[in-house]
Amino acid sequence: MNKAQRLTELTPAQQDRMASFAQEWIQHGWRTQPLTEEEWAVWEAGARKCYEFAGLPWPNVVIRVSSPMVGALAAPFAAIAIALHRALPSALGTLELPTDPSAVGSAVRSAVRSAVGSAVGSAVRSAVGSAVDSAVYSAVGSAVDSAVRSAVRSAVYSAVYSAVGSAVGSAVGSAVDSAVDSAVGSAVYSAVRSAVDSAVDSAVGSAVYSAVYSAVDSAVDSAVYSAVRSAVYSAVDSAVDSAVDSAPIKPFWHQLFGGRQWCWWPAFIAYFRDVVELQLDSDIWDRSRAYQDAESAGYWWPNRDFVMVCDTPAVLHVEAAAGQHRMHCETGPSVAWSDGWGLYTWHGTSVPRDLIETGWDVERIMAERNAEVRRCAIEKMGWDQFVLAAGLKLIDEADDPGNPGQILRLYDVPRKVLDWPVRVLVAHNATRERDGSRHTFGLTVPTDCRTAVSAAAWTFDLSEREYAQLARAT
Repeated sequence: MNKAQRLTELTPAQQDRMASFAQEWIQHGWRTQPLTEEEWAVWEAGARKCYEFAGLPWPNVVIRVSSPMVGALAAPFAAIAIALHRALPSALGTLELPTDPSAVGSAVRSAVRSAVGSAVGSAVRSAVGSAVDSAVYSAVGSAVDSAVRSAVRSAVYSAVYSAVGSAVGSAVGSAVDSAVDSAVGSAVYSAVRSAVDSAVDSAVGSAVYSAVYSAVDSAVDSAVYSAVRSAVYSAVDSAVDSAVDSAPIKPFWHQLFGGRQWCWWPAFIAYFRDVVELQLDSDIWDRSRAYQDAESAGYWWPNRDFVMVCDTPAVLHVEAAAGQHRMHCETGPSVAWSDGWGLYTWHGTSVPRDLIETGWDVERIMAERNAEVRRCAIEKMGWDQFVLAAGLKLIDEADDPGNPGQILRLYDVPRKVLDWPVRVLVAHNATRERDGSRHTFGLTVPTDCRTAVSAAAWTFDLSEREYAQLARAT
């Protein structure tokens, strides 16, 4: 497609569709219902096509696992066992195994992503002018990327990485440095993602590309990838790293695709394909659909001899805060799979299970070395309860001008409680609860708030004098 044919602007109808399109993909990324057999068939057909685009034979062995943690631990062991079995006959003569355990998965992943991703991406960018490209990216890409990608990715990564790292490394050691299967992941990734990316990039002008990226890709990334996948990925990564401490083995579990929690890219591309109906070679859109279908389940590991995949989470709780999304649940895991493996998160911060399920007393809170986790534990207990139980020093108290009949109390928070300078204001809601009581709450305020009234004023972005003149604040 020549430059004159590039898409340079979106129609009003296409622009109006971006927000709802992004929300549809965010809900896609937040799905907690297990896949039906029909949906599994769609996933497998997509994965097969990705292998085909990468020029790789389909292994004909699909193993479903119950959670990312199981897959992260099982995939390296399975690949290594197969590699050892294959190498055994020749080992008697000359022991020469593949040199990089992560080479196989990485190569396949790269090839598939390249063949599909680059082709589609370039085609869309070529056909669409920069104005359209930007608009779609902003409306659809941003929404999906933010909602799906960020929320889960980190936590799972950490947990799985830790668990698999030591366990596999210790069991196999450097002798099995050679599983070739990471090459598969790289090959698949390159063949699919790279091809699509390049095609879209060439067909779409930069303004359009950016707009769509911001509206669609970024939104989905924030709500799904950043909020969920990041947390899950980090948690899995940490767990695998703890369990498998062998350098040759640890990288292997990373050769995976993130399934629905990687949906920001399919959302971005699908907007150009399905909403804009961008005219590109059918091969490009075939690759994009194959990749979209292959990412319709959960995490999956492409290998030469098998494909391992897990279902979507059974539980997922995401909250919106300050324009971002993060996992949070006050009563149980914020994300969990059918086998019970999951993560506990307090307003986006990963915390121990018992903090959420039973709560901590003051002694346990003070013994916690991580200041962020301490803060979460205090919030879980309630600052009003904590200041009394911990015996914090009262700095000032006064009648609440904005809440007649109630008392404001300002406490100093020592560094042994939190690692940063802060004070806490304990106040009461003006509106009574159904039982007639008033909710007591604590708010952290800067240390330059020297009186209880100035601290209350600060929370409303008022001066102390302005707050003192209020008839009612809350």
